[in-house]
Amino acid sequence: MIQSDVETILAFFLDDNTFALIYIIAPEAIREEYEGTAQLIPQTLVYGEAAVAALRAEQRDVKVRVYFGSWCPFCKDHVPLLLRVVEELKGSKIRFEFYGLPRPFSGDAEATRDKVNGVPTGIVYVDGKEVGRLSTRGWQVPEVTLTELLRG
Repeated sequence: MIQSDVETILAFFLDDNTFALIYIIAPEAIREEYEGTAQLIPQTLVYGEAAVAALRAEQRDVKVRVYFGSWCPFCKDHVPLLLRVVEELKGSKIRFEFYGLPRPFSGDAEATRDKVNGVPTGIVYVDGKEVGRLSTRGWQVPEVTLTELLRG
């Protein structure tokens, strides 16, 4: 099932009720929490803001397809970081699709077609062609990873 609405995606993370509720009611609280953490490493925040600006300026047809599982603890920690970026990029040319996977997902036709070996996986397409994937460390500051993938 493909989802593009941030609030709907967060419904998959209701096992962590506090985080989901805070994000829906007060997204600025999540942003402040992120910025507070990033102040420990100031270059991350500055670079993150520059990355978001670069992504907003992107003129090509970009799609990011994200495979995740509501049962996946790594997804619960990292997909919300991407959802923050999705919010910041509203109105840009970058589109996001979210595809929730069952457990186990080895028999899922979409995941098999896209060669998804683990979750979360974000596949970045430019003009319909895959240019890279968000994986492992790339999820910690996804806006930076996306910018680097789009630079080629």
